[in-house]
Amino acid sequence: MLREASLFDANVESILQGVPEKLTFALDSGLKEPAVDAIIARFVEAFPHLSLQVRTGDTLQIKAWVLEGVVDIGLIFNTLQLHTELSSEKTYAFGVNCVVPCSWDLPEQADTSSLLDKLQLSLSFLDEIGVRNADITSHRFMLCNDAVQILNLVKAGAGWGYLPNFVCQTAIQNEEVRLYQPTPDSISDWNTNLVWSKQNILNPAMRWLVNEIQKLPKYR
Repeated sequence: MLREASLFDANVESILQGVPEKLTFALDSGLKEPAVDAIIARFVEAFPHLSLQVRTGDTLQIKAWVLEGVVDIGLIFNTLQLHTELSSEKTYAFGVNCVVPCSWDLPEQADTSSLLDKLQLSLSFLDEIGVRNADITSHRFMLCNDAVQILNLVKAGAGWGYLPNFVCQTAIQNEEVRLYQPTPDSISDWNTNLVWSKQNILNPAMRWLVNEIQKLPKYR
């Protein structure tokens, strides 16, 4: 009885501090990585009386979920343009690498012109927000809404693509895919955002997520 009373008091105290009873956090499937998992683990320790739901989808799905009220806050790829009913904060940037199947017979010195007739695998949200030409350079391409799926297709020899380095780094080290670019450094940087509805004020739990995710280092 004493333990139940203590838990009840702690729950009431959380509510008085503005912590909600439940929260739904959405994560773009292409941004799943151990560093984000560790933040979620610390979150459930920091807010033990909050019921957390985690969903995954692609960037455009998550923006729609937030607008519909299905999700409270979501971590997405930066899409340049944001719906007028969404608020956002920039979180972290990461490097992008060009990877190709190990089975392909390509010049030893990276030459992107040799990829022009090869199937390029590209994240579909880039096409849906109108910046496809900034990513696609090949004469042939296929769209996919999941970066990990693109990596698996590169491993299988289906095509090549630009991927976040935290998605493809282990596969490169294990020689499951080949890094194919002039230098080992990232060829470009992409940014991420946290988004939530303008109708909602950031509560302490949401602010905690924003602060912790903004601490993630830039990946090179």
